[in-house]
Order: sequence, then C-alpha cells, then structure tokens
Amino acid sequence: MSAKQKALLKQADQEAARRQREEEEKEKREAAAWKVGAKDDARSRAEEEKEAEKRRKAAEKAALQAAEEAELSGVARTGKPKKKGKDDFDMLKAALAQQPKTKAQKAAEEKKKQDEERRKKEEEARLKKEQERQVTIWINILINPLSHVGGGSSLKEGCSKGNCCKSYR
Repeated sequence: MSAKQKALLKQADQEAARRQREEEEKEKREAAAWKVGAKDDARSRAEEEKEAEKRRKAAEKAALQAAEEAELSGVARTGKPKKKGKDDFDMLKAALAQQPKTKAQKAAEEKKKQDEERRKKEEEARLKKEQERQVTIWINILINPLSHVGGGSSLKEGCSKGNCCKSYR
C-alpha cells in the first residue's frame, strides 16, 4: 500500500470519526435545549455555529495536510544511489589480494616493513635522547642556576658553557 493510499485511508477514518462526534454533540445539544428552554436556544445556536465552523476549518486543514503528504510521498530522492553490491573494481581488488605473492613481492614487503620499523626506532631514540638532554639541562639549572649564566643574571643572556641553554633564549 503506497503512502498516498495510506493518507487517503487515514483521512477517511478521521472524517468518519468527526461525523460521529458531530452527531453525538448534536444529540446532546438537543437534549439540553429541551431541558433549558427557548431562551438559551439562540445562545446554543450561536455556539453550535462556532463549533461547526471550527470543525469545518479543522477538516479542511486535515484534508490539505493529507493531500500534501500524498504529493510529497511521490517525490523522488535526488541523492546518490547507495552501492548495493560489489562492483568490478572491488572484485578485482579482492582477487588480486588473494593471489599468491612472488618472491620479489614478498621481499619488497619485508624490506618496507623493516625500513618502517627502523624509522620508528630511530625516532623513538631521538625523542628519548632529546628528553634526557632537557632533563639534564633543567637539573643543572635548578642545582646551580648562576653557573649557566654567562656574564649576566638571567638565562636570556645565554650560557657561558656552550649551547645547553640555547633553547631558552
């Protein structure tokens, strides 16, 4: 069942429920009119007309909304269609990945892996050495701060012992 059909069925159900409510209210008003008398009859008619107008507007609004939903449900999506399965390139890549590798390919991959590990070890060693150098500089500065100051009273002027305080200028 399409969205348009569902909307029409929903609208029909709402209309039937509204008619039933109107009939029940009308019966209640008639019963009340017999009890109260003729004086309240004019007032009840005015209220009844207002209620009828409200119900008519609500029914029109519901019909417009149902029609709009029905129209919008038929609108096609303008986005890219999603991939439903594998295309030729995916199948080709999978087939190439499953093929046995030659000795040259294995050697090249092994060499690449070793180079990467060597670069990581060198970088870690360089970072560790730099941290140790920074620690020793700070320890020396904290233990004897004036021994690293060349001719002045602050680190900004530089170190008389060499390049150890170069990064703090």
